[in-house]
Amino acid sequence: MIVRLLLLLATCGISWAACPNFCSGHGDCGKHNVCKCDADWNVAPDCSLRSCPSGTSWASNTYMASNKVVAHTAFECSNVGTCNRKTGTCTCPAPFTGSACQRLQCPNDCSEHGFCATLRQASEFYTYAGGSDPDFAGTGPGSALYIYDNWDADSSTTCICDWGFTGADCSMKMCPKGDDPVTTAQDPPTFTVDIQSRTSTTSSGIMDLVFYFGGESVTLDSRAITAQTTTPPQPTPLQLLKDAIKSLSNIEDVTVTTSSSGSITFSPGVTATQTSYEVAITAWPTLPHQNNVFWHDGSPPLAHFGCSTSSTGPGASCSVQVTQIASVKEYQYCSRRGSCDFSTGQCECYSGFTGPNCAVLDSLVVTSSNIDVTSQ
Repeated sequence: MIVRLLLLLATCGISWAACPNFCSGHGDCGKHNVCKCDADWNVAPDCSLRSCPSGTSWASNTYMASNKVVAHTAFECSNVGTCNRKTGTCTCPAPFTGSACQRLQCPNDCSEHGFCATLRQASEFYTYAGGSDPDFAGTGPGSALYIYDNWDADSSTTCICDWGFTGADCSMKMCPKGDDPVTTAQDPPTFTVDIQSRTSTTSSGIMDLVFYFGGESVTLDSRAITAQTTTPPQPTPLQLLKDAIKSLSNIEDVTVTTSSSGSITFSPGVTATQTSYEVAITAWPTLPHQNNVFWHDGSPPLAHFGCSTSSTGPGASCSVQVTQIASVKEYQYCSRRGSCDFSTGQCECYSGFTGPNCAVLDSLVVTSSNIDVTSQ
């Protein structure tokens, strides 16, 4: 009897171990009574707390790896937000947003006059596939900007304003622009377009040329504008190129002249015609077809120009080079002779000037004491 009692007491004294809280219903009890937690529930040993989404950290410790300094590693809530362990969601302080606080908000949601884009999206939207350069990988309309892929490519954002609006939040409405009616001795901005078009006795050599300027583009057949002779009543190559460039919404008028022409033989039966055109922009639109990305004051940078080609064979190319950007006519708000009200997009002209862009002299009384007659 005593032996049986001792055995019973010994049996009752045995305590079988188990996983804490039975893994809270979010995992399995494994070897050595350690919980194997389900995904996103592995913060606490008993699987009672959730993890939050991770993103590229806005700030973190740096370290060396493969002789490179590494930073901005992945971190919960991008190391800027607070994780709610019960729901597994990030609470992001302004101006951070996204499931992991991984992205910046655009100011004022671009004021309903544009859209919010990451830096990568912005570079893709305004990049074209030019020639054989692998860096020009985008297909959107615009100038030759490289695709941006730095650490904040998908984190930092910017507003891409609608045409006619500008400012960080696209809240500013552009006023009419024009040339200062008083300044003199100025030239129109000019650039050259070098076009090389292939011809072949065995292939049609189809090649389209796409000319870009300031976020706008136009497509034409380069063979037509490199032709040495044109049978009437077909437009001349000069006229074809002029009409194509004038069709862009951000250019009012141009003059086009041929600066050189010739041919190159690549192989028997395969030649290429090379033609260089000089283009002078003689007038800009009074209402600017510009935004916060593409704008200029009369001297557009080379980055705003571009052209690309597609061909069935060798010898197809196109390039643009700016040749005259100094001492050019102004293209400024209210022609520098008025104040722009960016809330309405209207000019308040100074005394003696009138017109929507203040480019018309309304008085014959003009003296050097009150009017700047320089070309600056």
